[in-house]
Amino acid sequence: QERYNGIQAKIDKLTDLRLGDLLTNDEYAHQKERLLQEQRQLKEKLNEAMQKLSIPHRTVITLFEIDGLSHSEIAEVMGCSEGTVRSRLHYAKQFLQGELGKYLGS
Repeated sequence: QERYNGIQAKIDKLTDLRLGDLLTNDEYAHQKERLLQEQRQLKEKLNEAMQKLSIPHRTVITLFEIDGLSHSEIAEVMGCSEGTVRSRLHYAKQFLQGELGKYLGS
């Protein structure tokens, strides 16, 4: 994890330097702040949408998308069938897409 963070920091610095060369300092600062604000808003909307999910649906999507567990691993952890995991995952993704689609205008 430390190695990844170090590499990512170097990539970010290179990207920052390159973008800085293409834009004036004021333009660059303005665009970077705008993107950071959009990112914060999107995270907030995602968190709000996640909180609207039931605990089982929230758990399934977290275990699958963030922790990287397989359907069978999730079924074992949650004590349910793989079909139930797939169903909850489908519903959760569909719900989140609907909630975030309102925000993203899609």
